Amino acid sequence: MLKPTAEQQAIIDFVVGRHHLRVLALAGCTKTTTLEMVAQALGRLRILYLAFNKTVADEARRRFPRNVDARTGHSLAWKAVGYLYAARLTNSLFALRAHFPRWAERSLSSQAGFDKATGLAVVVQTLTAFLHSPEAEPGATHIPPVAVATWSAPQRASGEAAVLDVVRYFWREMARPDGTLPVTHDVYFKVWDLQHPRLPYDVILLDEAQDADPVLLDVLRHQSAQLVFVGDPQQAIYGWRGAKDALATWKGATLPLTQSFRFGPTLVEPANVVLERLGSPQRLIGAGPSALRSSREALIARTTIGLIDQAVLSLDAREKIAIAGGAEPLALLLEGAYALRNGRRPRHPDLALFRTWRDLTAAAQTPAGAEFQPLIRFLKREKDRVPRIAERLRRETLPEEQAHRVLTTAHKAKGREWAHVTCAADFRWPQHPEDREEAHLIYVTLTRAQHQLVAPDLLDLVAHAPSISDLASRELPVLTAAGA
Repeated sequence: MLKPTAEQQAIIDFVVGRHHLRVLALAGCTKTTTLEMVAQALGRLRILYLAFNKTVADEARRRFPRNVDARTGHSLAWKAVGYLYAARLTNSLFALRAHFPRWAERSLSSQAGFDKATGLAVVVQTLTAFLHSPEAEPGATHIPPVAVATWSAPQRASGEAAVLDVVRYFWREMARPDGTLPVTHDVYFKVWDLQHPRLPYDVILLDEAQDADPVLLDVLRHQSAQLVFVGDPQQAIYGWRGAKDALATWKGATLPLTQSFRFGPTLVEPANVVLERLGSPQRLIGAGPSALRSSREALIARTTIGLIDQAVLSLDAREKIAIAGGAEPLALLLEGAYALRNGRRPRHPDLALFRTWRDLTAAAQTPAGAEFQPLIRFLKREKDRVPRIAERLRRETLPEEQAHRVLTTAHKAKGREWAHVTCAADFRWPQHPEDREEAHLIYVTLTRAQHQLVAPDLLDLVAHAPSISDLASRELPVLTAAGA
């Protein structure tokens, strides 16, 4: 093991003293290495390291000492109850399509105005939101806002009641270990949480605590083990899918990690400007080498459409590019939107809520559906070239190991680093305090480069951006279909 820095030693000493601790670790500040040092110092205590995903858990299993059980929350749930659902597992809750009862179709049609396809999409998204929440029963807050954004007030009451009746029926039937309905991994995870399990560990280390699954946090709430939560509140970027910042509500002791070994002093300056605008008391210290360590390159975009635009430009220039996570999801999104625009029902889960292109464009004029605006503009601009673009993405992009440059969204860039990073021009600064995750995405993006950062538009945006505290908090307008 390397010799600990002063910040790392303070964390080690505090945890060895058997105290609960929150560690605020800025980007690239060796949080995993620090937790490895903590585990070494704790000797024979039974330690659980909770990772954000399976890849991180597998890597931790190779690095951490033997007294550490490196797991994801889902793997713990599988061992406890998940295996009982093994024969019914499916990748998507849309598999419920084949099990939709007639009474549910009639109710959703008469009370909510949904046909079977739209009703299925709303039910699936409501179930998904519930499965990622700490609540014991589905409620109106789990219904996707974009699905009801254009409803009138009288329609909302009857429509929500109909949706929740169907959702609660499916939840009861899926949760039964002896049931027959298909389930996803999130179903048995939720079942496990509701059993209030007690975990056999002395210490629990929660990594990436700023993007914690609310269901996992509910499990941890019932434990008697010493807790160490580690993460960076300014990298919380998954609130849109239900993640909760476990660091924000922490009431105990806090220690910092501010020394980044990813980059040198020059590259931390833009990130520190963002931290200042966000009101963070912490600042990055660039302690990394100034010499080039690799030739890996990336281009980071804010939006999926921004990423597609950059991909087309790169392919036209005959560059060897890869799409982080693969090109297939992008191609399917374009094909789904093109089908909807041409009067056909899309199969893409994000678009299945809408019966017509007009429904989508109306929803996009509301705060809940604003995310669809770039896609609508793209379809309007590219028209009948869309299928060709989707096919090019599939056929002409390469695996990452064969590419000269990786193209990625800011969300998929989280946790990664490259020698050279170029930033697209589709980022935006928050317009109100509740929108601060947009600034978090910028911070994540500006901290991915090890040696060179090319981001003229983004740096100009940050330089002229107001502090989040200076933004006037206001009620966002909710437009009706007629108003749109």
